[in-house]
Amino acid sequence: MTLIVFLAPHSGIAQTVTPASGGTNISADDYATGTWTTITGPTITETAPGQLSPGDIRLQIPSGFEFDSTGTDPSITITSPKAQKVYLSVTDRTDSEIVFTLTGSSSGNPKNNPHTIAIGNIRIRPSRGTPLASGDITNAGSSAPGGTQNYGSLSFIAGADAKIRVESASDASGSLISTQNVEAGTFITVYSNVRDQFNNFKRNESASWSLQNITGNVVSGDLSASGGSATFTGDLVGSANIQATSGALTTVSSGLLTVVYL
Repeated sequence: MTLIVFLAPHSGIAQTVTPASGGTNISADDYATGTWTTITGPTITETAPGQLSPGDIRLQIPSGFEFDSTGTDPSITITSPKAQKVYLSVTDRTDSEIVFTLTGSSSGNPKNNPHTIAIGNIRIRPSRGTPLASGDITNAGSSAPGGTQNYGSLSFIAGADAKIRVESASDASGSLISTQNVEAGTFITVYSNVRDQFNNFKRNESASWSLQNITGNVVSGDLSASGGSATFTGDLVGSANIQATSGALTTVSSGLLTVVYL
């Protein structure tokens, strides 16, 4: 006797997700200006009928970003080779999640009728100016692939050049040189770093160097500079601030350096 087994399509798996595009390298300045970026997608495609199951799609945004929850709803375009049997609508929107409700199924008649859902007009922006962030939009709903499935990669980068600061290192680890004592006979090396309005690091920059607010026996010659760095040598007792300038950038000088004998 021959046993014949009929297998029904397995719903909820094997859909192809094309992540949304256009959400990377957004300027941190968009947080300050309130500028939205419109991303294209995502798109969910059944590879066999019945894979999209009734329920919801809950698109969640990664930390550091927010959805536009008050403007025009995202667009929804559903295509199928035969009659449309799947329907999707926006049912809730917050700054962290967009909820779509899915009804219907492409299983049954007509046969061989897998659907494609294309979502558009989703608007995103940074929810802070710093620290910089990146991550993926994910789905916490049951109607389409969830877990770590990527529905759109997002990232934001440092904004426009805003200031040049006197710092302790020539890379992002540098911090503003604070008020401190410098023992006579020792030195301190500092760096001129460009940052955006939120103090995100841009680059080390060649600058014009000088000592400001000089008191006591400190002299301009105590500072020797070369491009993007300078060295202040404690010689005789006194104090000064180190300043770096470059074009129209706002200058942020060091704290007061006081030469002392220990």
